[in-house]
Amino acid sequence: MQVLGGLAVLAYVVHLRRRGELRNPLAGVHTLRGPPLAHAGLATLLFFAFPFGATIVAANLLGAQYTREAADVPGSHIWHVLYAGQDLGRLVACALFILLLWRYRSFPPRTPALCSNEASLWPDHSDSSLTSGSPTAGRIALIGVVGFLVLLPLCSLQLQMDKILWRWLNPEATQPVHVVLRALQDSAWGNWGTLHLFVMAAVVAPLAEEVFFRGVLLQAIWGYTDRAWTAVFLSALTFGVVHLTQPQDVLPLFTMGLVLGYIRLRYRSLAVCVIIHMLFNLRTMLIATLAPELLLEAVTRMP
Repeated sequence: MQVLGGLAVLAYVVHLRRRGELRNPLAGVHTLRGPPLAHAGLATLLFFAFPFGATIVAANLLGAQYTREAADVPGSHIWHVLYAGQDLGRLVACALFILLLWRYRSFPPRTPALCSNEASLWPDHSDSSLTSGSPTAGRIALIGVVGFLVLLPLCSLQLQMDKILWRWLNPEATQPVHVVLRALQDSAWGNWGTLHLFVMAAVVAPLAEEVFFRGVLLQAIWGYTDRAWTAVFLSALTFGVVHLTQPQDVLPLFTMGLVLGYIRLRYRSLAVCVIIHMLFNLRTMLIATLAPELLLEAVTRMP
């Protein structure tokens, strides 16, 4: 997959160069508007408040069973219940974000495609992104898989660089491991716990984060500044900083945010970003499940 990803990066760079878009491949992308900054600020508050509030509700429902010590043990029964509440809060917030995006649609309307079979994988944006029809399900899936392969070598190289830097700065310290990956190694819920963790990591988190970061936040900045690359950069930077509990992952996730933000604007599809994020997290979970001895050496971490 790393080799295929490297080839995909090279092929896409050649494609942009041949089309004369290498310097600014988003030059033909324009916005009608975006969510107002006040709404985006409220959405940001809800992105953190809803999961936190749902976790508190879950803790209260546990009653006398709840103890702080058990809640701090990844994979314990109480830990699973609290994270299930957090997932529910994320999904509620995600539903509100989708309504907000529907209310403030940012892209100009498309002209109908001549034929879905004639739509290329890399659309023409020379006419303000109006020449392509709506992506088909097959095309969305194909772009998602290619985007996932493109991300692998980019993020893996940065992770290896971060490991070297970490060992140089903290020779006696071990890099922190995501709590979900730790819970996967010893879940009190057994197979149901494994299923819960996979759904949390490969479905709920990618859906909620993409709708917020590449949806609400990116479009709000884009609509306010009318600068596509500024919106991509700031939303990616926020995405990386939010994962500061995994310091070695901030730079790779910032790069991931750049790629996903670009794809979001280039192909006008959040579904593609969700698919890429899901595949990225699923790969990490499969590595941790099938080869737990490689957990600390896994080349990707879960966003």
